[in-house]
Amino acid sequence: HQISQESLEIACSQEDLAGKRKEMEEDIATKGYTIQHFHKVSAETVQCLKQVSQTELSEGIDNEGEALKEVPKVDADQCRRAIPLTPDIPNLVGLFQVLAAFVAACGPSIFNPWRVFSGNWNLLFNKPPCQQQIYHKDYDAVIKGSSEDIARRARGRGRRGAKANRDVPLPLAEMPLSVLFSVEDNTYWYAGAQKFYLPAGWFVIFRGDLEHSGAEYAEFSLRLHAYFDHPCISTP
Repeated sequence: HQISQESLEIACSQEDLAGKRKEMEEDIATKGYTIQHFHKVSAETVQCLKQVSQTELSEGIDNEGEALKEVPKVDADQCRRAIPLTPDIPNLVGLFQVLAAFVAACGPSIFNPWRVFSGNWNLLFNKPPCQQQIYHKDYDAVIKGSSEDIARRARGRGRRGAKANRDVPLPLAEMPLSVLFSVEDNTYWYAGAQKFYLPAGWFVIFRGDLEHSGAEYAEFSLRLHAYFDHPCISTP
């Protein structure tokens, strides 16, 4: 009965999100991202994710403020960390059901057949205090004349070819996407200088060429992240 009730609630969340597809597409096209509510994962799943974060499986993400110093950090000292969520991790069937329903609800215009789910969903967490990330883009989708393009050329690292130095941004159908999915009520994210709060069950889908930053954290935080690649864009 409990499983049936959970499946019904996920189906309702899926239907509600599917009704927002046009809104999400317009957001991604105009702002570069969309922030919406989908479905809270269970408290049991959150507890399982916390247990996963306490294992020795994580790897540090070296793009915090210290990275500007260009001094390599010892992996164990990196506060922002990631663990791939693979099917062999027990007690995550419910989570994968939520994520599968989420992708389906967004529809083929956002997660179209040419866009490839890269690797796994990853569990992101931090060891506080954790500094804000440096601003970055997840994919090599440089627009000609942009500040990044000018800086890259100044460094003598300009690239030639169809995949770089584009005159205009790629349309949604040809742009890789990234997803941040909140599982607790303490997830934050920056688009440019604007800081957003993502309560549990909320998510952000953003373009690969959007300049963004992970937030600073003074307390422990869990969230999920995934890349959705596209063959038109190279992946650094």
